[in-house]
Amino acid sequence: MVEVDEKPLGTAGIAFPERGPEVFYALLPVGRGAGLATEAVRALTQWAVESGHPVVRLHTMEGNHASENVAKRAGYTRAGQDTDDDGTVVTVWVSQ
Repeated sequence: MVEVDEKPLGTAGIAFPERGPEVFYALLPVGRGAGLATEAVRALTQWAVESGHPVVRLHTMEGNHASENVAKRAGYTRAGQDTDDDGTVVTVWVSQ
């Protein structure tokens, strides 16, 4: 859970599909714009790397510029496109 002063503002986590760790996050509107998603992505990425996973992935929906900016600020690089399990085309980002 992403929270400030014990107030829940969203969620962030890491999944481990076959292709390797993937960071995810979602914030309520009240939690956006304060750098919380970027901070969560950096912390989760650091944990995964320190746990032996040299590359971490992150997906953003096409046109979600705020989420793309989170990926960039967290040090991720655009690596192409993919299709999620539900058929949604997403941009793939990888940690550096």
